[in-house]
Amino acid sequence: MNQLASYCNTLFQAEGISLYRFCNTHNLERTSIRRLLNGERLPKEEHFEAFVHALSITSAEADTLRQFYQREKIGPVSYDNRIFIKKLLEEIGEEHHFHFIREPHSQHFDLQLKDMAAATDIHNFKEIQYLIHILFTTAKYFIYSNISVDHPQLFKVLQQSFYEKNTSVPFFHLFTMLKKSSLQHNSNYNLNIFTSVIPLSFQTNSVYYPLYAYGYPVAENDCTPFPYYVLTSDYLLLIDLEGKEAILSSDPALIRSYQKQCEKIQARSKHLIMHSNDLIQSLKMHSSAASMDPSVTLAYTFDFFPCLFQIYSRELFAPRIKPAYRENSALMQIVDETSNNIKQFTVYEAFVVYEGLVNFAKTGILADSLDFILDPFHKEERRTILEKLKNACIDGSYHLHILPKNYFLNTPQINIELYNNHQISLISLNQQHLFSRINLSENSIYDSFVDYFEGLSKQPDVTSAKHSAKIIQDIIVKYL
Repeated sequence: MNQLASYCNTLFQAEGISLYRFCNTHNLERTSIRRLLNGERLPKEEHFEAFVHALSITSAEADTLRQFYQREKIGPVSYDNRIFIKKLLEEIGEEHHFHFIREPHSQHFDLQLKDMAAATDIHNFKEIQYLIHILFTTAKYFIYSNISVDHPQLFKVLQQSFYEKNTSVPFFHLFTMLKKSSLQHNSNYNLNIFTSVIPLSFQTNSVYYPLYAYGYPVAENDCTPFPYYVLTSDYLLLIDLEGKEAILSSDPALIRSYQKQCEKIQARSKHLIMHSNDLIQSLKMHSSAASMDPSVTLAYTFDFFPCLFQIYSRELFAPRIKPAYRENSALMQIVDETSNNIKQFTVYEAFVVYEGLVNFAKTGILADSLDFILDPFHKEERRTILEKLKNACIDGSYHLHILPKNYFLNTPQINIELYNNHQISLISLNQQHLFSRINLSENSIYDSFVDYFEGLSKQPDVTSAKHSAKIIQDIIVKYL
């Protein structure tokens, strides 16, 4: 018996009457309900909802029933992935500034690396933690590490050390992702990795390079006694699986040997994220993605603000662009090219958050991070932009779906584009004066996002393009 059937039986038995009498009393289709309780077949959604309303249950129990129903309807992998991605978008929507408090360390841990022996044994997690921090903050040329994203203690230390290093030394993070055939063991493993490394990539002037190869993560049966390492040009720190034992070495030959191995791994690894905080560079990446191949097109987009490149025109936007950027001919040309490329795509499915539309109608601000380049639009300009958006929905040139109010716990100021060549572009717009863009094309992550948007388009409270036009008109009437 599946989880849904088991929970339905528990709630139904509390009614204390027979199935025949229950169905007759509430005018329910008895065969469908019997099959539901026996775990034989899912009823139609309207029959299931009638059953839920007939039960004497709390709203929380009703919500749990609906979650079990959807999980059974679309399958546990898709259901878990859709929930996971929704939470991921909410987390990305928050400020990704991690503030760690340095734990005080005793004099025993206050080590001077230059005074240590060529090889020093370490038997204390606090000391390992301190050494990782010192290696990050004193590295001169490079940092390599293969510390796993899912290690409960060491990855947090890695994050903290990276945030505190305050240098432009590149950090090459080499890790393993699961092949698609292995994802059945943990359907969200690769998504978990993606979620964990995004905050590092979204740091200002980030020099974080997450590189992956397919295989299996470090496991307890690994024969290597010190599988994890942190490598700089001067030191090599080898760490055991649990993060309790380590060896610190300054032997040049050993360091060079590990560096060569890391470079080989780097050469055959793939970039999980290509990141840029530079506005012009980001737009160049966007423009190239939009024009790289005639067969490449957009499949799905997700926007916080009202679909910028769909409604962009230089005449409409130029008055609001700050002079320093308006006079930058290279920037204006890239913006024009990007907009033209987007408009030439065949019709794709686009999603926008309701709060983003309302925020724009009320304030004229597209997103907080764009205030360094765009002044707020005037009231008549907002009306013109939203009218253009509404008309595109009506004539069918734009398949826009509006998410319901409060769909996200934290509304993400973020744009996502999924291309049919398995590339995802993601732009974070939530940080003041910071335009962060990442590109990734790992297949299992891409497929998870496609499944998420396919499911989103089928939700009854997500609008069709025709209904979207009506909502936009209502927003115009109410605020403009």
